[in-house]
Amino acid sequence: VDALVFLGSRQLNDDLVSGNGAIIPFSEFDQFTGLFKIGFEPTDEMRVEFIYTGYHDTALVPANSEDDPGPTNPVVDRDGDVNSYRLSFDYAPSAAPFLDMSALFYFNSLEITEFRVPPGAPRLDKTTYETIGLEVVNRSRFGDTVPVELVYGFEVFEDSQDGIRDGAPRLSFPDAKATTIGLFAEATIGLSQTVDLIAGLRYDNYERDPNSATLPKVTKDFWSPRIGISYRPNDNWQLYGNIARAFRAPSLSELYNSGLHFAGGPFGFPPDNFFVPNPNLEPEESTQYEIGVRHENTGLFQDDDRIGFSANVYFADVDNFIEQTVDIFAGTTTSRNVPRATLWGLEAEIDYDAGTWYIGGGLGIARGEDNAGGDLASIPQDRLTIEGGVRPRQDWTFGARVTLADRQSRVPAGTAPGPGFELLDLYASYLPQSGALDGAEIRFGIDNVFDEQYTIYPNGLAQPGRTFKMSAAFTF
Repeated sequence: VDALVFLGSRQLNDDLVSGNGAIIPFSEFDQFTGLFKIGFEPTDEMRVEFIYTGYHDTALVPANSEDDPGPTNPVVDRDGDVNSYRLSFDYAPSAAPFLDMSALFYFNSLEITEFRVPPGAPRLDKTTYETIGLEVVNRSRFGDTVPVELVYGFEVFEDSQDGIRDGAPRLSFPDAKATTIGLFAEATIGLSQTVDLIAGLRYDNYERDPNSATLPKVTKDFWSPRIGISYRPNDNWQLYGNIARAFRAPSLSELYNSGLHFAGGPFGFPPDNFFVPNPNLEPEESTQYEIGVRHENTGLFQDDDRIGFSANVYFADVDNFIEQTVDIFAGTTTSRNVPRATLWGLEAEIDYDAGTWYIGGGLGIARGEDNAGGDLASIPQDRLTIEGGVRPRQDWTFGARVTLADRQSRVPAGTAPGPGFELLDLYASYLPQSGALDGAEIRFGIDNVFDEQYTIYPNGLAQPGRTFKMSAAFTF
């Protein structure tokens, strides 16, 4: 039997300050987190585990937290509660290679309460979102000449949501349910000592029920095949490639939202903006291609050094890409299908650790276009991260991290570009190996050393300026 209890509280009693010295309004908050876990292992081959996590926060924030407060975005006193329950069962008898089973039952709930603060008419919003689900997975291994590992199982889960404003239904977050059933299987086949073939298939059926006499239910199903290959010429290198079909079902909000989105201007322009439901939304369907390489090695320049490298490029051809459009002049907000979109990009990381010093970096590049060649929204900025440090003694580490984000000018027409930024973070850690502080871990840090004023596209809110951190942990 093992158990774990965790309690945490965080209070931010003053608003944060951005890099140009301006106050970031409504960034104060109180937060509480708790976790309880208990596990029981009647044998070495079986484990039962229960986990509860709870989270609560309270803050004064704009109703739309991604925009500045104003006449169309009132300030609310918001309380948020998240509770999660997980009961799992794992059984893997050593004498049965065909049986390595995991079962998970879970329930998650989110409840947000918002009181509108003056000026403005009193208003009370309550939002609930719940998920209940079951997932069962088994792994079977067989075959001597051609080894095969087969992973298969099913999952079923239901999401339900409900929005109330002053005791009446809130159309911008309608009462609705979403049910999904999935069956899946994937086999890894050892064609040789260096080549593995991976083949998989998943079937999903989903239903969206708006609980409304005027809006229809939506039921769809989809098959998602995948095939991949992995080549390991030795223990240090891996080359891989994948081709897969995938889909994303429209969310309840994308299908059924209606009612007021935001109020218009004081003189009638812009006009009030209303959500327009679109129950005819088709699911996104994509064909995805990926190739990549991984490398790990030790003893490159000295006996105890280590190097790691990975890179992958991807391309996705998406049909019925779902995008939300806000028409200021017509006063509408709705979700629509873009007939075809393409997404592609590159991700790469490299790290070298010589013991007394280390250096590494990461690069992320993403692109996205619709069928007319126009840029898609929400594509992140190109970003390069470089990190390095020294360990003058076994118990001390000093490091620095540089983040370079390019200006995001590839945005849809009428959308403001995202400015680039450069950040420097410094950190140090002390992990004594003996003495009275043995078992302690003390960390120091300065984020945004040069007090840079920046935002992270597509979020237009200013990020914190220079921030000092210190933490300590003790194990005994």
